[in-house]
Amino acid sequence: MATISQRRFSATTSKLTLFLEYGTPGQRSLWVLPHSGPGPSNLATGSNDGVVRLWTLPQGEHGRELRGHEYAVTSLVFSPDSTVLASGGDDNTVRLWDPMSDEWRDTLAGYTRPVNSVQFSPSGEVLASASADGMVHLWTKQGIYLHTLLLGRSLSHVLFSRDGTLLAVAAGDGTVWLWHVPKE
Repeated sequence: MATISQRRFSATTSKLTLFLEYGTPGQRSLWVLPHSGPGPSNLATGSNDGVVRLWTLPQGEHGRELRGHEYAVTSLVFSPDSTVLASGGDDNTVRLWDPMSDEWRDTLAGYTRPVNSVQFSPSGEVLASASADGMVHLWTKQGIYLHTLLLGRSLSHVLFSRDGTLLAVAAGDGTVWLWHVPKE
């Protein structure tokens, strides 16, 4: 059974202000903080149960659950304007969510293995995803397919440069590729 516990410490003494713990022992989890955006600040977490959870900060209120992944959530990222939350999963999909309304927007398919990394470009208009099947897919923020890079190795991470002109792609064997990204 899942448990949720919270511990608070004094912010005035530069100590931890909020500690959130949930899930079952040994359960893999990940988290991501949004960029500034409208509405309350949220923390998104994902775990082996396939559920993305949104926590309201600084209170640490939990209860908003985004269900859709069939297996573990492996990667999360907010768009720079915090209007879209993308999640990658072991179910070979990327899901797009509206973090303000908690609504599912789209499921991006085309993968044959787990999606290990999702990342928005600095402008927030392009989403890159890397999969264990050796493919990087580029999508618009609205979920429209743009391009695929076929690299033939299990991929672990994607990351845009600060100016959005380069995309770094890392493989599990330590190989890193740099791709010039066309202007958005």
